Amino acid sequence: MKSILLAISVLTTMSCRAEDRNEASLNNPTVEPIAKETEVKSDIAEANIVLETTASTTDTVEPESTTEKDESLKSTKIEKPKKPVQGAVKFVPTEQAVEEGLLPDEEAVIAEPEEMTIEEPYKASDKANIGEKPKQENAKTQDVLNKELITPKEEEKTATEDVLAELHDTWDKLLSKYVNNQGGVNYAGMKSEKAKLNAYLQTLGENAPSSDWSKEKTMAYWINVYNAATVKLIVDNYPASSIMDLDGGKTWDVKRINIGGKSYSLNNVEHDILRAKYKDARIHFAVNCAAQSCPKLHNEAWTAENLESNLENLTREFINNKAANQISSQSLQLSKIFEWYAGDFGDITAYIDRYTDVDVSSKAKVSYNDYDWALNKQ
Repeated sequence: MKSILLAISVLTTMSCRAEDRNEASLNNPTVEPIAKETEVKSDIAEANIVLETTASTTDTVEPESTTEKDESLKSTKIEKPKKPVQGAVKFVPTEQAVEEGLLPDEEAVIAEPEEMTIEEPYKASDKANIGEKPKQENAKTQDVLNKELITPKEEEKTATEDVLAELHDTWDKLLSKYVNNQGGVNYAGMKSEKAKLNAYLQTLGENAPSSDWSKEKTMAYWINVYNAATVKLIVDNYPASSIMDLDGGKTWDVKRINIGGKSYSLNNVEHDILRAKYKDARIHFAVNCAAQSCPKLHNEAWTAENLESNLENLTREFINNKAANQISSQSLQLSKIFEWYAGDFGDITAYIDRYTDVDVSSKAKVSYNDYDWALNKQ
């Protein structure tokens, strides 16, 4: 602004000088008048020089004083935000900024955001993970979690299964130790470990089969009961020459087996449970009556896992035992078992033909051998 005023002043002065000179030329002929156009051009050029010089040296706007800025800021009203933005960060001015007037030190107030609980955003993957166990857990922690999920009934069931598995192992060891592959029993040796045999039978009685047991498991249980009880009967009366010498030949009817608080006889176990419930003729080759003519006592404990294979193998073995059965295509001389329980076997020639390599005729003559009740000892 000052430069413009200065330029106007210069132009005015030059104009006045030109007029004075022209007026003098009128009064004095020796003074040459200046052409108006030339004067104007000269004056404009001179004025431009003045303007350029002035702009380069004096046309700088001075900053407003700090005091004026402070007064301007103080007069400015800063409104508080009505609602803080979620997650906003509070800006705290430094003392230097306040002192230099960059920020108000008294009247200006910066609103603090309200305290809020910022929840983690829901992830789509969270839905799939609901109820899932952590992928990485040590074995000990996993065992604890599994135990917590077991109900009292399941825990009792598991404990029973563990007990029976251990007990069948004890019976298995007794059999493998004192019974040979031909079924001969070392009753003297078995008697030396009578306590183990008694403990096995007692615990079987305390853990009777339940409705949730499998067919195989239950069958194996009752076969073990029958065979162990028969061995115990002989051990308790050893040295006996024949089982027929006990209880007047009717020892199978005596209820001396206790299972789940109920008393059973050997006949109850064989005929009322095993034969009646499962209707499988091969059962006759699984239970042993402690006689020479009886199917052999198998020298391992019965389990759900070995039940089927044992039934099949022992049936085939007994039928092809020439001491018990003599078989040809036209003649069958069989154990009395096939006569006593003929209803279990159905067509006897077809049943025998199934388990022998001999081609048995359906018209083969059938007869039965005498039964040897001598003790099946080694």
